[in-house]
Amino acid sequence: MKPYSRGFTLIEMSMVLVIIGLFAGSILMGRELIRVAQVRRQITQIEQFNTAVYVFKNKYHGMAGDIEADKAESFGFAERSGARGHGDGNEQLESCDPESADVNLAISLGCENILFWADLSAARLIKEDFSATTDSVLTSATPDETLRYVPATEIASRFGRGGIVAVTEASGRQRFVMLRYVAFTGDWSGVGPGINSADAFSLDSKMDDGKPYEGKVLAVNPMYGVPVIPGWYTVSAQHNSLLCTSAGDYIVKSSAPGLKACSLSFPIY
Repeated sequence: MKPYSRGFTLIEMSMVLVIIGLFAGSILMGRELIRVAQVRRQITQIEQFNTAVYVFKNKYHGMAGDIEADKAESFGFAERSGARGHGDGNEQLESCDPESADVNLAISLGCENILFWADLSAARLIKEDFSATTDSVLTSATPDETLRYVPATEIASRFGRGGIVAVTEASGRQRFVMLRYVAFTGDWSGVGPGINSADAFSLDSKMDDGKPYEGKVLAVNPMYGVPVIPGWYTVSAQHNSLLCTSAGDYIVKSSAPGLKACSLSFPIY
């Protein structure tokens, strides 16, 4: 005769399920707290960069990256030629190709948009070291090498490689742009949106109005390497090309919000 084998009671099974649920909930809550902290650090990073720009302007009487060649030399900053896009003192962060029709829009890895970071670094106004920067266009760079010239974002990317904070100039408006960086091969074909729509909405809501096409914080599309900002191009074109917005709002209630890629742009003061 087999010995009597006692199973779990409904109460015992319920307690086990509750414990499992609490454990799973704590993991999810922990991840969410980490994400909230990253969003806060990202906001702080952008604010610190803007403070650095303000201090630089007041101390050196010029825009970082754009400061004239002779002044840059006297202050011990990276050497530059003084040509357009190479430290010409016109208060615009221009690309390396002064003949390009899109000179104010294009982001290229070199010239004023990386001299910008090098100047802030040399002035000890940011923590990163960009002493490797020169006044020239790079023909190639791995993702890791890119971080020798531009800072990494504080918020982690959910789309593979981490992000970078680039700078651009468009129609006289200078802005920080959060991008995901893959590799540089002579153009910005490797650039893409670096954060998901939920994080973009959180950043926009805390820093601005939570609207992707309104206010100072804007969702952008790095189409062909060029951040296209609503108001400068048609909003309808933005909706067709952005993955993280729909009908003028961030997509945050999707069944898979982590798959909605987004880039954000912040004004440089």
